[in-house]
Amino acid sequence: MRSDLQYFEPLLFWGRGSKIPQCLSIGAPTSPAISNILLYEFDQKLIERAGDLGLTVSRYADDITVSGESVTNIRKFERSIASILSKLKNPKLMLNDEKGVSTLGDNDEW
Repeated sequence: MRSDLQYFEPLLFWGRGSKIPQCLSIGAPTSPAISNILLYEFDQKLIERAGDLGLTVSRYADDITVSGESVTNIRKFERSIASILSKLKNPKLMLNDEKGVSTLGDNDEW
């Protein structure tokens, strides 16, 4: 008899040609909840680092939004994300540098 996990794994994850599921399915109604569970430790580290710099951070799926009054601190935070990711045992994630977008107020300089 198959376990619940054996039934749900193929529905929730895909494996890039492997028999072992490796990636969370995009668009599944369960994806946001599962990504929140898997990224809980990452989120806590982001929140802690943002707080240290006087910033606010939020994450939805693979989008991270950070805001604050100091451009310098936002740039420090952005650089620290890679370090936080490298220290995680699981899941293994990497940044997509092409996806980054920054917006500033009228009087700010980047």
